[in-house]
Amino acid sequence: MKCRRVQRWLLQAENPRLDSRTPAEIAEHVRACPDCRFLKRQLTKLEEAWRLVPGPAGSEEAKRAFLDRLARSASPVARSARLPRRRVLQWCAASAASLLALGTGTWLVVSEREARAADGLVDQLVDWNLDLTLAQSESERNRVYARQAERFRSALSTASLPEEQRSLAQELLENGSWLVTHQDPAAEADRFGSLSEELLQLAQSAGARGNARRMNKLLRQYNRVLESGIDLNVQRAEASNALDGKRRAKLDRLALRDADHLQQLASLWEAAPGAARKEIERAVGLHRDRVRKASQKKRKGMKAEG
Repeated sequence: MKCRRVQRWLLQAENPRLDSRTPAEIAEHVRACPDCRFLKRQLTKLEEAWRLVPGPAGSEEAKRAFLDRLARSASPVARSARLPRRRVLQWCAASAASLLALGTGTWLVVSEREARAADGLVDQLVDWNLDLTLAQSESERNRVYARQAERFRSALSTASLPEEQRSLAQELLENGSWLVTHQDPAAEADRFGSLSEELLQLAQSAGARGNARRMNKLLRQYNRVLESGIDLNVQRAEASNALDGKRRAKLDRLALRDADHLQQLASLWEAAPGAARKEIERAVGLHRDRVRKASQKKRKGMKAEG
C-alpha cells in the first residue's frame, strides 16, 4: 500500500489512533512505515490538544441547538457528505498557524518600529546637546533650548524605551538644561566626556548581545560627541584665559579617559562587524589625535620652563 493512500486515510479519519476499526492493511503499513507513523503521532497530538481547548461561554448550548437543527433538516445524502473532523482540524490548525505567523510578524514590526523610535529620540537629544554647546552666546543657547525642550520632555514621558535608553535620554535632557545655564568649555568637555563613556559602554553591551545595528548607531553618536562635544570645548578651554587649576584637572581627566577608551575600542574592534569597525577606527583616530596634541603641548610647556 502506498504512503499517499495511508496518509489520506489518517487525515480523513475520525480518530487517527489505530484500533479495531482501523483497516488491517492501514494499521500494518503505519507500523512498518516511519513517515506514516510520524504523521499518525502528530495527528494524535493535534487531536488531544484540540480537545483540551475550552470553548467560549455558551458554546455547548449553541452546539446542541445546531446539531438538533441539523438532524431535523439534513437529508441522508447531506449527512453523509459532512466533513470529517480531521478535515476540520486541518483547517483549524492551518488557521491557527496563519494567525500565529501574522501575530508574530505584527509584533516584530511593532518592536522594530519602537526600537527605531527610541533610537530616533536619543539621536535628536544628542543633536540638541551638540547644538547647545555649539551656540556660544547665552541668547542663542536660550533659543535652541526653548525650541525643543518641552517637546523632548513630552516625548520622553510617553515613549516606550528600554531602561538603558531611557536613562541615556534622561541624562541628555538634564545635560541640555545644564548647558543653557552654564558656559564653561572645560566643564562642558568634562560632561560630554562622561556622556561618551556611557555611549561606549552601551555600544559594548549591544555588541555582546549581537545587536550590530544598535552598536553601530551608538558608535556614530560616540564619535559625534568626541568631535563636537569634547574636542571643540577642549580647544575653547585651552584658548581661553580662564584655564585655572580646577579646569586643567578636568582636561587632564579627559586625557586619562583617552587611554582607557583606546583600550576598550581595541577590544571591541575584534568582534565588531564591518560597518562598526569603520566607526571604531574613526574613534581611535580622534583619540590618538588628541593624545598627540596633548603630548606636543606638554613638551612645549616643558621646553618653555627649561
